[in-house]
Amino acid sequence: RKKLADECMYMCVSPSVSRRLPLVYHPHYSCSWPPKHRFPMSKFADLHAFLLTQPSVLATASWHQPELPPHAWVEAVHEREYYRAFLGSRLGDAEARRIGFREQLSRPELIRRTRLEVGGTVLTAKLALRHGLACNLAGGTHHAHAGAGSGFTILNDLAV
Repeated sequence: RKKLADECMYMCVSPSVSRRLPLVYHPHYSCSWPPKHRFPMSKFADLHAFLLTQPSVLATASWHQPELPPHAWVEAVHEREYYRAFLGSRLGDAEARRIGFREQLSRPELIRRTRLEVGGTVLTAKLALRHGLACNLAGGTHHAHAGAGSGFTILNDLAV
């Protein structure tokens, strides 16, 4: 874990002179979703679309797109067995119910967007260290524990 932290800090030490606000977004932050589900999955795409209509945002933002994070980053804070069960669509009914996504958990789109959200939060932290401030249009999912998801949170991107 120390090696991962050292690598992250090394990549974040060169300050930028840019005055543009770094915004992090990926088109896969939102995925197709049951229209009557309690979790508003479209909110990430809706926020992005709204920001693109704002002249002040267009004039001052720089857009960044995250990549999928290495599995080692996630496994540094989540139990490998839990994380690999999520990736392999092997979480049980009780685990799915606790998270709140039930039948949606095995969908490749949800697995990808969840991992991208983690990558986006890490990228946002790096950009904030470099620029003084940055915003991720998703993320902040903090209800997951090391070995279990909870409250619409599968992976704790803030802990990663």
